[in-house]
Amino acid sequence: MKSEERIRFEDIHEGDEIPTLRVKMDKETYLNYSKMVNEINPLHFDEDYAKSLGFRTIVVAGVYTYSFLPKMLTDWLKNPECVKNIEIRYISPIYIEDEMVNKGVVKRKYLQNGEKIVECEVWVENQEGKKVTEGKARIIIRNLPIVRLEREYEAFHKMKERLVKDEKYRDKWVAIFYGKLIDFDEDGSALAKRVYEKYGYETILIERVVEKEKPLRFPSPKFR
Repeated sequence: MKSEERIRFEDIHEGDEIPTLRVKMDKETYLNYSKMVNEINPLHFDEDYAKSLGFRTIVVAGVYTYSFLPKMLTDWLKNPECVKNIEIRYISPIYIEDEMVNKGVVKRKYLQNGEKIVECEVWVENQEGKKVTEGKARIIIRNLPIVRLEREYEAFHKMKERLVKDEKYRDKWVAIFYGKLIDFDEDGSALAKRVYEKYGYETILIERVVEKEKPLRFPSPKFR
């Protein structure tokens, strides 16, 4: 698979391991980050203060370490808009110069209201293999519109013969969404308005159920 290709919902299976993301908590990089965001908690930039509280050294802020979990997921799926939400629980602190090993596994995949959902278990280990963060992520897989439209056409043509024979659908307009007929109407514009109001701005195929389109005929010009 080429690196720029997005992973399809059909290519994901329960039990799949998400490619690991390793990140070193480099001291200089992190302290520059702390200055940039105007970090005010000395636990996250003052080593003496952190040690006075019983910590080994500077504790990396949770908001910083958290950011690498969605990065792991978007790197895997090649889609920066795929992550719906992530819930995490911090177990142990992550220190300056630690190595974060972000990991995950697919736990469940399903369709819900026309959306392709993948639920994953995610966690972070340090360089010693100790789990320091755990949680779960919910991802929405959206195929590229042109690919989706081609698949909706395929689904429509597979069911077209049956629809033509059914008076309920013959000569009507139908809406195909994720391979299923979701609505129909005598008025194509009214149908489109209704389904987009219900499902949002998604790739939905609107087609008329006719046995064979009649070709348009124009009289040939006569020359004298």
